[in-house]
Amino acid sequence: MSKVCLHQESDGSWIALGEIRNNSGEDKGEVDIDITFLDSGGTPINEGFDSTYMLAMPSGTSLPFIVFLDLSDPPALYRVVLNALAADLTPRTDLQWSEPRLTRSGVNVTLSGKVCNPGADVDFVDATAAFYNSQGLVVAIGYESLDDGNSLGPCPAGAGAPTLDILAGGVVDAIAEASYSVILFGYAPN
Repeated sequence: MSKVCLHQESDGSWIALGEIRNNSGEDKGEVDIDITFLDSGGTPINEGFDSTYMLAMPSGTSLPFIVFLDLSDPPALYRVVLNALAADLTPRTDLQWSEPRLTRSGVNVTLSGKVCNPGADVDFVDATAAFYNSQGLVVAIGYESLDDGNSLGPCPAGAGAPTLDILAGGVVDAIAEASYSVILFGYAPN
């Protein structure tokens, strides 16, 4: 786990954001994240849960997470447990993101871009984005999928490629301009 940011919302609640990396040497399925927050004496004071929302997590990849908490004071420590089964699917990781555009509208931040498939057809695309502050910490994440019932065949970048809009959630006012990463996984037709 890295690039962790703890942030207190205006309503007093807390969120934890960061990235996890699969160093297991094998592909995993969707990863569940359990975080236990502790006081300075090591006593649990709250627990939060989330998942990566992606169908798979290939070995060597990193994915962002966000966990919402009901705490009034910042935790002193935290303990993380990650749970994942072996992957049922092996995603293609060579999909390309092009023509990115970051837009802000009030409290909303959206990252738009085109998804290009340089290889064999895929019929489902998972996309996640991590947004960073000026210190490189994860401050917002977004998830979207492309599943319009049609296969996404090979295409040149830009021309004819579908556009995907990823809405950021988290501390969006802390997002540094053009400071994000996008992970795309494609799944072959059955």
